[in-house]
Amino acid sequence: MLPDGDHDLDRAQKVTETVLAAVYKALNDHHVFLEGTLLKPNMVTAGQSCTTKYTPQDIAAATVTALNRTVPAAVAGTLNFILHPSFSFYVCILTAHLYTVTAS
Repeated sequence: MLPDGDHDLDRAQKVTETVLAAVYKALNDHHVFLEGTLLKPNMVTAGQSCTTKYTPQDIAAATVTALNRTVPAAVAGTLNFILHPSFSFYVCILTAHLYTVTAS
């Protein structure tokens, strides 16, 4: 999802979920061995022109929710975020949130 635009976090999450669901349906339709796949997902973020400002915790929660709703269990443990200096703080928050979710 592109950062351009004024879409809010909810819209970004819904679009991410729609795209990931379509990708995994296509992979399933073609009998791809999901355990052998690697997903480099986007972090769910609002558009740069969105008037609402979200916390790193909001972004982490939206990203984790989108991934939990769409990524099959067979892919678990193969997630790899593209690290970018401007996202390093968000990645730390997301990692902590993922740990909390999976530890419980």
